[in-house]
Amino acid sequence: VKRNTDYKVTAIATGTHTLKNTEDKKNNKREFNIDFDGLNKANNPIQVSGANKSLRLLDGDGDDRNARFHIQSSSPGLDVIFSDDGKKLVVKGNGKGEVTLKLSWNDNPNTDGVAVKAIKILGETWRQSGKKGEETKTIKIGGNSNTGGTRRNINKSFRIKYNGLNSANNPINVSSNGSIIRLKDGDGNDTNAKIIIEDVKGGTAQFSDDGRSLICNGSVQVRITLEWNDNPNTAGVALDSFELRGKVWRQEGRRGTKTQTINLDATRSVPAPPEEVRLVPEQGTSKIFGRGKKGTESNQPGNIIFADIIGSANDNDDMQIRCSNGIFTPSNKRKGVKGTSGQGTQSRNTWDLTFRVDAAEEAATTITELNGVNYVGPELASYRRGKLGRLLSPFFPLGEDQGGDLLNGKTWEMVWENVDFPITGNYDFLFEVDDIVMVSVSNEESKSKNITYTEIATTTLKEVRENGNNPVLKKARIEKGKRNVKVILTNLSFNNTFRTNPTYFGMKIKFRDFVLQADRRSWLNNPVGISAVLLAPPCPRDSGGVGIVTAITVTEPGNGYTPKPPGDSDFVNVTVDLTDTTIDTPGIGYTPGDTAIISTGTTSIVAPIEVGEFGKVTKVGIPTSIPVTRTPDISIITTTGTNAKIIPVTELVVDPVDVEPENLIQITDLAGLKQTGYIQGRAYYGEVYYENGIPFAGRYKTAGTPIQVYATLQESINAEVTTRPSAIQRSGTDINSNDPRLNIPGTPDNLV
Repeated sequence: VKRNTDYKVTAIATGTHTLKNTEDKKNNKREFNIDFDGLNKANNPIQVSGANKSLRLLDGDGDDRNARFHIQSSSPGLDVIFSDDGKKLVVKGNGKGEVTLKLSWNDNPNTDGVAVKAIKILGETWRQSGKKGEETKTIKIGGNSNTGGTRRNINKSFRIKYNGLNSANNPINVSSNGSIIRLKDGDGNDTNAKIIIEDVKGGTAQFSDDGRSLICNGSVQVRITLEWNDNPNTAGVALDSFELRGKVWRQEGRRGTKTQTINLDATRSVPAPPEEVRLVPEQGTSKIFGRGKKGTESNQPGNIIFADIIGSANDNDDMQIRCSNGIFTPSNKRKGVKGTSGQGTQSRNTWDLTFRVDAAEEAATTITELNGVNYVGPELASYRRGKLGRLLSPFFPLGEDQGGDLLNGKTWEMVWENVDFPITGNYDFLFEVDDIVMVSVSNEESKSKNITYTEIATTTLKEVRENGNNPVLKKARIEKGKRNVKVILTNLSFNNTFRTNPTYFGMKIKFRDFVLQADRRSWLNNPVGISAVLLAPPCPRDSGGVGIVTAITVTEPGNGYTPKPPGDSDFVNVTVDLTDTTIDTPGIGYTPGDTAIISTGTTSIVAPIEVGEFGKVTKVGIPTSIPVTRTPDISIITTTGTNAKIIPVTELVVDPVDVEPENLIQITDLAGLKQTGYIQGRAYYGEVYYENGIPFAGRYKTAGTPIQVYATLQESINAEVTTRPSAIQRSGTDINSNDPRLNIPGTPDNLV
């Protein structure tokens, strides 16, 4: 976030809410929402007329009707009307069927707009276009359901049955783009009869290529004429008659015509898609940080903001944001913003929000010496992290917002004195850089008065990118000694801030040669030999030595190892407890407020740290022994520190724990005793009592801290219950060794 800059904050709601049509089963009544698109504000309220069969719609000019939405017809058994407010289609009756509605209009869009642009019910849309017109559509109403549907036009063939068709009509002659069938008798090629499609309403209709079917699209009304001029005494007739869906066109006499109209349905039912409305958010500042509280919205600037979906079922500020720096400011309050969700359509107030951080220039604490190495040069800071760790940059007063001449087209020289090169040999130098870094090492040791340098490597951002954004390796031979390392960092000029034109470098130096040192002293001063004594069994035990192994600390756990399966008697049950930590690398820059996160494989524990000079980590506090199931990961949450490495110290605890002899009173053999749970990672076989539904160890409650019994080993390690109480095995003894049931007075034999 840039300092001293206003940011607009907007809550964004993604997704939709599904509108549910209502159903009154008692009165066999269903209601379907009517969605008006571009409804003129003059229609407030909507005028419902004609026994609630029509909606009278107006534009913005006068009270004359400009559009009418009318219920034309409905299937038998269905009584369909508009609701009193004109916003729902009400269907009475328990059956299923169809409802036909017509939108008609005479509405000049250039005169105070239009009455309505479109009307949508159950996925079907009636759309007003042009100055004058009408549109009729049919929707399908489902039976015993509050769902509806529409019918979609399809191509469908209806078979034509010919009676007495002359054999000369093979194949049948279809012409005029499928609108005429020409038939002949047995004398010549002249046409003796024609079947003509005169008119089609509601869709399309034409004869198939073979003339033996009528192909329609839509719910159509087709007018068809049979016309003939055919002497039956000359080579017979072209045909006697043809049939289509129960209607017959018959040729009678020598000359004549026969015209009939037929209704054909080339549609199919399509379920109406669910009606969706976009979710609308509300936002503002809040007095408190927490959900489920009423009356916490504020009209004052603050560090907490909320956002919620208007009309949501819980209405409890589903999202809140609290900032540690900066301020949110509300403005432009908008009242009565409507939204629809789980509670239906609701109205809420919402605000515009801005966020701003007012801050002065940053200051830095300079470190010029660390572990005997002195630094000379500009103040340094770290704004980026790379694969080599924290990357170094010159310190900028405006941080990442720095631009201008302090950043662009500038070069910095930095020198580290008394860098120890312990051995003469070849060293690896690994670099990350933006834009150019040149590194030189002094020819003389740092204590010399006259220092000269030899350049050993120059690396560019281009090289890093060509290396897959991995550190670039350079090699150089360095003589043994404490020497100066000089770094020259160059940033190219792009006239921008650090955010888009950063500059930094990271460098790691490693020694890679093998060192073989010969000892040239004589055998007299450097003898070598071996002596051994061979003893026949049994051999006496030698108790010599200077110490014994008391603990093993795993510094590098590795991976991929396969545990050896235990034998019949070569193992004991143990748990592993984290008891302490060892500081492998103390790092630098940590503060007392930083905390360590210990991940045990099943849970994470926060532990305090102690720091010394220069922010070095000196200790990680382990409050008590922590059971672990894998090598713990220990990381430190910090904004300033870097490079600390913490080694976990663990202890093996044999299970069961041995009892001190002086505390042992009696040993009793309890054959058939059932395991009743787990305590702190160990199996527990004793009795339990319950308090508030929670099992505790013992027959009844006594003084002291009760010990909870868990159902699973993992729960006892985590101290967290995740198993249903009904699944916990109860205490008791077996009736016999082979009976899995428990014989406990007053309890059922079968556990549930």
